[in-house]
Amino acid sequence: MTMVSPYIAGLSLDHQALSAVSRIRLSEREEESLSCFLRACDAALSYLQELDKMVTTPHAKTTKASLLSTHVDIDLGYFLQAALQSAYLCLLQRGHLAQGAHQLRRVLRVVESRGSQSFRKCAAMKLAQVLLTSVSEGSYWPPQGPPPAVWLQREGAAASKDAVYPTIKPPLRYSTDCCVSTDPPMAEAMVAEAPPPDSVDPPSRLEKGHL
Repeated sequence: MTMVSPYIAGLSLDHQALSAVSRIRLSEREEESLSCFLRACDAALSYLQELDKMVTTPHAKTTKASLLSTHVDIDLGYFLQAALQSAYLCLLQRGHLAQGAHQLRRVLRVVESRGSQSFRKCAAMKLAQVLLTSVSEGSYWPPQGPPPAVWLQREGAAASKDAVYPTIKPPLRYSTDCCVSTDPPMAEAMVAEAPPPDSVDPPSRLEKGHL
């Protein structure tokens, strides 16, 4: 699948043993792995949208089979789930909470598909965790836009990573008018209506006004 290759490439770069020479280009290698994870995530989301079209669109000779298959849950499998989560987990684990929250918002704006429902719940809970533990009302920014430049600079970035590494064929996303919330972090976090998952260590809390 198209999402597996960039995911494995990013994973290989991320876990490559450091040598005296490679330490010099560590930052460059981290950027390369992140660009792979971003491509893998968008490719996985696009795949699920295309798969949903195939499952829910009846054809002349396969109408009965298609209608029956609409009630079957889609098993994402390890690599598909890993590709979907790779970009935002990579950013959060590196301490880039503003960019990680931005990536979570991006995946939640993707037009829903049958196979993405469980993943969206996990992403919503993770976003709620980041907002409630790391973002104060004074350091909050609206969901429609990228993190403010001052916060990106604190994380050593000139722009959000999705702008630096655009996807050739991105998944379909809802317009900004369809965003769930434009309120401060507590209101946006309430969308998840669940505690953060135990499978991922919570990011460290930031001081008020410093995301």
